[in-house]
Amino acid sequence: RFNATQNPADIGLFRTPSLRGVASTAPYMHDGSIATLDDAIDREVYYRGLQSGRPLQLTVEERNELKAFLLTL
Repeated sequence: RFNATQNPADIGLFRTPSLRGVASTAPYMHDGSIATLDDAIDREVYYRGLQSGRPLQLTVEERNELKAFLLTL
């Protein structure tokens, strides 16, 4: 972000891309290491749990609803 604004407070900041069309933009992650949307969801849920210090657990229904939502974007 700093390159665009030249504001020292923006060093290390970046624009988060939209999730629009996420179902059709595989592979996923910054390095393209995740091949499917299902795997990307699983990886993100796992790492969000690690960051918070407590496991993030979704029921099968919640996970399916999350995927259905992402498919509508």
